[in-house]
Amino acid sequence: MLRDFWCFHPGIWSSDSDDVADRDPVVLVSGIAGSILNSKNKKFGCQTRVWVRILLADLEFKRKLFSIYNPKTGYTEELDDSSEIVVPQDDYGLYAIDILDPSTLVKCTQLTDCYHFHNMIDMLVGCGYKKGTTLFGYGYDFRQSNRIGKAMNGLHEKLKAAYKASGGRKVNLISHSMGGLLILCFISHHSDVFSQYVNKWITIATPFQGAPGCINDTLLTGVQFVEGFKSFFFVSRWSMHQLVIFPVSRIGRALEIIFLDVWKIILPFILFFFAVFNLNPFYFILLFGIISMHTFIIVLHTMTQILSCSTKVKCVFRIWFVKYQMIKIFAVFGVDICMHCGLV
Repeated sequence: MLRDFWCFHPGIWSSDSDDVADRDPVVLVSGIAGSILNSKNKKFGCQTRVWVRILLADLEFKRKLFSIYNPKTGYTEELDDSSEIVVPQDDYGLYAIDILDPSTLVKCTQLTDCYHFHNMIDMLVGCGYKKGTTLFGYGYDFRQSNRIGKAMNGLHEKLKAAYKASGGRKVNLISHSMGGLLILCFISHHSDVFSQYVNKWITIATPFQGAPGCINDTLLTGVQFVEGFKSFFFVSRWSMHQLVIFPVSRIGRALEIIFLDVWKIILPFILFFFAVFNLNPFYFILLFGIISMHTFIIVLHTMTQILSCSTKVKCVFRIWFVKYQMIKIFAVFGVDICMHCGLV
């Protein structure tokens, strides 16, 4: 039953299936800390895995992964000028999100804590999906802000590659946790690309209402993956802004919810006050207009913050544009995306 649900074609559980061409391509997008990070030597091009690793983790962290946030560029940059942090693109992007520590030790001991998309990849392959044709992965440097060009451009190229490899079929996106926020940011910046290449978006446990449990820890030092002073050299300080709770719901409904919730409570009191004191109705209209405008500004500002869009008005129209492309979006045991994007 579960296999049939995920296979999208009931009754099929074979990698030798002849109807691979009939399947829409799937791109898996990992969440926070869910991508392998390699340190690449700029001179020789050799790479060393620095995240995740069980053996010599602390040593490699100090040597290769110490970074500091540059407010001028918006990037978390390595202190070691001779190397750079990259995400491996092996196996059509699936390697970086499969087993996060693919060392022999982990594989032999079956340390499943390092298994990220491994089971889902195996299941989709068993359903008949073919790597490089109908199955792809997208890992990214989760230490960086979701709004940076590398993350956005990388996702763009991945969608384009999956679209072409499958013969022009639109992509089904499956994202986990912060991967959903990355895609939401992508929609705000590249709604036309999203509409062109995406058929469905399934988001698993994405914190569209924010992640308040992380805020206390990230207020001063960014998202913590390591203890002590080393935390200052790992994650962008601005990452916390993407975890803050914002009172955002769907476009149109966001204004509607705030508007109705406020007026539902205060309107009877205002009407009673004006009736008792026989005040000029002009003041009621003026008050109504001020509160309505204030509510509208709050909604636009909030949307701009959560979607990382530089232009408020452009943000509104881009999201509406995506909505009317009839792209199907599903939220799985996470916050209901219907209340926050209006894209269903």
